[in-house]
Order: sequence, then structure tokens, then C-alpha cells
Amino acid sequence: MGFKKIGIILVLILVCFFAGGAFAAATAITANDITTADGNYKAGAVIDVNLTFDNAVTIYGSTPFIGLNTTPARNAVYFDGNQTTKLLFRYTVSAGDNVADLGATSVNALDLNGSTIKNEITDANIILLDVLTLGSAVFIDTTAPVTTASGNTYLTWTKTNQTVTLSCADVTGSGCKDVNFMIDNNGTWIDVVASLNSIPLLFSTDLNHSIQYYATDGAGNLETLKTVYAAVDKTVPTTPVITSPTVADPWLAGNQIVTVTSSDANSGIRTIEIFVDGNRIDTNATSSPASSTWNTATVADGNHIINARATDYAYNDANSAALVVIVDNNVPTYNMVDRNNHWMSADFNITIKDVNFGWSQINAAASYYTIDDAQTAFTGGKAVLISDYDYNLNIPITTDGNHVVNVRMIDNSGNVTDINGIQAKLDKAAPTITVGSLTLGVGYATVPITLNEPGSCRYKAGIVADFATSATYTQSNYSWADLSNDVNLVDLGAGSYDYVFACRDQNDTEASSSVIHFTISGAGTGGASTGGGTSSGGSTTTSSEGTVTVSESSDSFTPTASEVTDALSALKGDDGLPLYTASEVAAMAASSQDYTFTKTLKVEEVTSSNGTKSYNSTFSISVKNNNSTDMQNVLVVETIPKAVAQAITASQIDSALQFRILAADPVVQFTVPLIKAGQSYSVGYVLNTTAKPGTASLSAPTIGGEQVVVPVVTPPVTTPPADKNQPATTPPVVETPIAGAGMDWTMPIVVIIVIIVIVVIAAVSMGKGKKGKLSK
Repeated sequence: MGFKKIGIILVLILVCFFAGGAFAAATAITANDITTADGNYKAGAVIDVNLTFDNAVTIYGSTPFIGLNTTPARNAVYFDGNQTTKLLFRYTVSAGDNVADLGATSVNALDLNGSTIKNEITDANIILLDVLTLGSAVFIDTTAPVTTASGNTYLTWTKTNQTVTLSCADVTGSGCKDVNFMIDNNGTWIDVVASLNSIPLLFSTDLNHSIQYYATDGAGNLETLKTVYAAVDKTVPTTPVITSPTVADPWLAGNQIVTVTSSDANSGIRTIEIFVDGNRIDTNATSSPASSTWNTATVADGNHIINARATDYAYNDANSAALVVIVDNNVPTYNMVDRNNHWMSADFNITIKDVNFGWSQINAAASYYTIDDAQTAFTGGKAVLISDYDYNLNIPITTDGNHVVNVRMIDNSGNVTDINGIQAKLDKAAPTITVGSLTLGVGYATVPITLNEPGSCRYKAGIVADFATSATYTQSNYSWADLSNDVNLVDLGAGSYDYVFACRDQNDTEASSSVIHFTISGAGTGGASTGGGTSSGGSTTTSSEGTVTVSESSDSFTPTASEVTDALSALKGDDGLPLYTASEVAAMAASSQDYTFTKTLKVEEVTSSNGTKSYNSTFSISVKNNNSTDMQNVLVVETIPKAVAQAITASQIDSALQFRILAADPVVQFTVPLIKAGQSYSVGYVLNTTAKPGTASLSAPTIGGEQVVVPVVTPPVTTPPADKNQPATTPPVVETPIAGAGMDWTMPIVVIIVIIVIVVIAAVSMGKGKKGKLSK
């Protein structure tokens, strides 16, 4: 190609370049505005911004955005309109965004963010002029309004009307729109326009009123639901009632529990105060019933006043009625006991004189006396008031005898004074003397004398002629002597005798027997003795009451294994089944030679005072340990002979050693805790029966399995060792192979295609060149 053609081509290229630049300069923003309607917007709202160009434009590269004047700073990001004359930028309001008048941060707020915007036709870059204003009346408000409730809203009860005022405030620009509230959760929401600034709510009825409320602002932000309370209680608690002590029982002594009840249906009981004579004694009780301990010893005896006051949480209070009580902490006192330890011949009273019961007076129903343990209350006129507080207490004695009298004096406050051991002696009846049939012998006479009551007697011996001349019997001639048994007259000579017996009781009332006449044969010196005993020549008697050994036997032996086997195998329980298994029997038989037994049986006959007979069969079994080692928990099985047992029960077996009945034969099993090597241990027990044992039980015991010793051996618990050669039971871990990533053939294919296209274009160009040349 010649230089001329080259120059022309360069000129054309320069002309096109400058012409393109001039055309590109004509492409610019002609308008910018927020297309979203004016108003208040909250979080989640979408705000659209349009940029208008004089020619269609294309965005290349990254995404451009427009900076906005929000707090915090936000952007309107390109959204739509590529290759048109209008580009749409979009801003979604986020929580916390606020601005009173939405706009661009500045006139040059469009940030290409690394992109280019070109003319769609000329592909020239647009000219960015400082033209962004975005003027609007769009308010961004994402903060909810705040409603405050003023007044007594902290669950503090009051006894007057309460007013709660709701006030709404919104500091972000859109302003409070309305306030909604509901009273006492009644289901009705009330909507009040917030422009009223404050909404007063009056509460005058007794109740803990609830106020639920929330507000909305111009942007539609919703305040979190809140609840406050207006607690009104204008009603006093119920009148306190003192339930202890009571008007019916006002007498007090010592520590007393004072109990008060009250209630309050609204705010509830805050305190119950208890007062004695105006002085508070409680410990700040906060619930009903309230109780407090009052030590009455801190006040003087006499009348005192108890009252109480109940206060609710609104400080309404109510007072109880006054309760008058009588304090008496002094025990009854007395002056003297009249007629103590004197025998009387007529009915009389023992009188406790000048008994002072103090302020609370006598509790006649609770005060009592006992005569020989028979109790009688001081009622029916037995307590006679002689002054303000003093009484005479009369105890009537009407029955013959030497009585023991005890007295308990109790006042109405419960104070007690006891008088014990008063003697009351009354004998209104004269004694009677009964002379029984005489027993006569050579030189003696036994005269049985019977008195109807305790007393002392004397007697006079003389001849009949002496008594015939004396019409009366005078006691002054004789000495008194106690008479408790028959009178034995001894050393009497042969001849006739006349005796008179005179007696008097403990109250000195006397009586005499008629003349007793008897004749003694043989020689004697004459005389007499009184009291129990046996005269010479008399016979001795033995009382039948006591214990007599009927039989006693013992035997020693060592049972053979076969004897043990036979004896134990034959033992059956009440159900008819063997008492021991074959293995247990074999174990016992194997140890039979390890022990030597000695058994003793003793049978006694016991006769009571009324002639009733019973029988004690005492068994003693000595077990000797022939081993060289100690034996523990040895079982001794004893078959009690039926002739002795006779349906014996557990309650009739008396043993200090632990035992149990295995069968009704009965078979009894004793447990011996320890028998040391070479030593013996005795098992003893007693059977008590009312029937006499049969003769079979008195013979020497037979081997017959009556004693078998079973040493208890507990085999050790062993745990087999683990086999070290045992293969592991846990299955081996199978690793999953990780597949290798396959080769990505995308890029090689693209490269190959590009190469093919270049080759094709080159071939075509070469072909055209050849044709040009040919055309020439």
C-alpha cells in the first residue's frame, strides 16, 4: 500500500475519533428524583430513585450506587434499566435507619463503584456532572414511639382513687399516631389519637387494675406491649378475732399462745399486731392466722387486756374486740390439814383449811382427792368458800379402815398443789371374837381365835367357881397382847380350865368371849403362849405349793453320716415336702463327725398356790467343735419329742438363742454364731406345758437326727479372667476412599474453538486476497 493511502486512512481514523468524542460529550443525566411517594416509611419499605439520561446507556463492570443522607449512611443500589434512558436505583429501609428528609449525600453522590456507564449507541462514557439533588418529602423512621405511664404504677396499693396518665413521644420525625390500651384484660382495646398528648385513666374501684398499652407512629412502627398496674383497696380487713385464749377460758398461767385471725380480699394482710395492755408482743406476723407466745410471768397476777390490729397492704387497718384475761401464776396454798393420823369412831371430814387459789379461783371439777386410789372431784359442796379467794376443802371419811388420802388442788389457770399421804382412820364397829374348836393334848390346848378386824387381845385363866362369883369381866386385870394366830396353852396340868378372851380394836372398842371350859388329862405346870406355832406333841404339815423334779437324763454321742442322712431325709414340713434338699443333707452328713453332742432333759412339775400344775421341760444341748478351725453360723436342728412337745408353739419356747420352727413336729432350728476350735457351745431352751409329758420324753435321747450341725459355707464369688488372646469383637474401621476430582475440560475446549475460528478467518482472508489479485 502506498504512503498516500496510508495517510488518508490515518486522517479518517482521527476524524472518527474526534467525532466520537464530540458525540459522547452530548450524553448526560437530565433528571434525578425519588419516585416513591412522599410520606413516612419504616423498616422493610422500598424507596426507588431514577436517573434519567439523554440517551440510552449501558452499565459495564460493577454495580453503581447513590449515597443517601440516612443515619446510619445507606445507599440506593442500581436495580434495573440497563440499555435504557432511565436507570432505577433501589434502597430498602433497614432497622435503625432514620432521616427526616431523604436525599443524596451530595450532588456528586453517584458512585460508579468501579463500573462504567456508556452511551448505548456510541459506546462513549457518560459525562458525570454535579447534578444529583434527589429532593423529596420522604421520611425514614424505623424507631417505635415510646409511651410512658405516670402515676402509682408499681404495684403499690393505695386506699384512694388512682389516676394513670399515658403519654406518647416519638423522637425520629414521623410522630405518634395513636395510643391503644386495654383495662383489666377485658378484651376491648381503646384507640386514642396521640395528638391528645396525655390520656388520664381514673381507677376508683377495689382491684389491682391492669393497663396494657402500646402506640404507633406515622411510619407504622409498633411499640412493644407494656403493662402497668393501678392497685386500689379502700376496704379495711375483716375484724381480727382472737381465737386463743377465749372468753370461755380466760384464766392463764405460764407461756400462752395468743392466736388471731383476719382476712383481706383485696390487697391482703400485711401485718397482724397483738397487744397486751397496749404493749405489742408479736414478732411482726405477716399472715393469718398469726400466733405469738406470751410469757404471762412478765406481768402481775390479775386482769389484763389482749387486743389485735390487722393492716392490709393499702394500710387500711381493723381492730379486734378487747379480750379480758386473768393471769394467775401462783400455785394454791393452804394453812393446815385437820384430823391427820387419828382413829375416829364416827364419820368425819378431813379438812384442808384456808386454801388460797388466787385470782383464777378453784377448778372444782379438776381438783380431786383419792381415798385408797379411788378418785373423787371436789364438787357437790366439798369446796366451801370462806373469803374472796380462800376455801376449806372437806374430804368425807365414811368407811372403816386405815385409809391413805391424797389431794390435788388445781386452780383455773392450771396451777397445781399436791398433798400426799394423809392418814384417815375410821373404826365405827366393835370387834367380834369367834372361838373355834379346841385341840386338846397331854399338857396343852390349842384355842383358835378369829377377829373380824385387826386388834389386840388378852385372856384370863381360872376355875369355874372364880367366874361364877364374878358377874362382870374387867379388863384392868389383864395385859393386852397382839393376837394374830391361834392361842396355844401349854404346860397345863391335869384338871378343868375356864378361859375368857377379851379383845379391843385399834379404836379401843372392846368385846369379850364367853367362858371357854375344857379339861386336860395328865400332868403339867400350867401356862400359856400366844401366837402361831405348834404345841408339843403336835404334827408338822408341809405346804403342797412348789416345784418337784420329775425326771432328769442326759446322753453324749457323735452321729454317723448315715444316721444324719436318715434323720434329715425323714423330716417333712407342714406342706409335706422335705425340709432339706439332697445336696443340703449330703453336706450335713459329711460334717457329722466334726461335732460331739451332749443332750440333757430335765422335767419339773410346778404346783401353784391354787393347786394348778404345769410342767417345765428344760433341754440343754452342748455342741463341741472337734475341728482345728473355728466354725461360724452353725445350724443346730432339733426334733422335739412329740411326747414332750404336745403341739408346742413358738410362744411356748423360751430360748436366749435365735431360733425358728421349721415344721409342726416341731422341728426347731437354732443358729449358733460361733463355736471356736476344740470348744463347746450350749443351746438351751424350756418348754412349758400344762399337760404332763409322756414317759417317752423322759428316756435318754436317741440319735435319730435330733441334733445335726450344719456349718454354713459361702463359696467365694470368682470372676473368670479375660482371655488375652480373644480377638477384638469391634469390626475394623473401613475407610471410604475419597474420589479424586476429574479434570475440567471447559477451558481447553474453548481454547481449541478459538484457534479453529482464527484459522478459518485467516483462510478466508487469504482466499479473498487471492481473488483480488486475480481480479486485477
